[in-house]
Amino acid sequence: MLAREHNYELLFSEGQSCLAELKEQEARVDNLEATASSLRALATRHVELQGELSVLYDTVFNGPTPGYPEEDEAEDAVAAAKYGLEEVGYWNAITRLRPRSSPA
Repeated sequence: MLAREHNYELLFSEGQSCLAELKEQEARVDNLEATASSLRALATRHVELQGELSVLYDTVFNGPTPGYPEEDEAEDAVAAAKYGLEEVGYWNAITRLRPRSSPA
């Protein structure tokens, strides 16, 4: 009978340990789900801000530059040359061959 009681106590103790570990794991899952939800919201906001930034850059840098007509002429010449190269399929080959600057 003592062996049976001892076995019961061991199994009961092991069961309690398993339940405690299960509760810890459930708490971790809850925490990770909350973190994931927060990160999804931040990622969405990041995409929104990137869009706003693109619009801001377009507002600031696209279009004529008052007081610098030579800059606008140069930009128009580059755009025309790029368009011509794209038309003959050469632009993609050039941009693939161009050396990339490495981050410092």
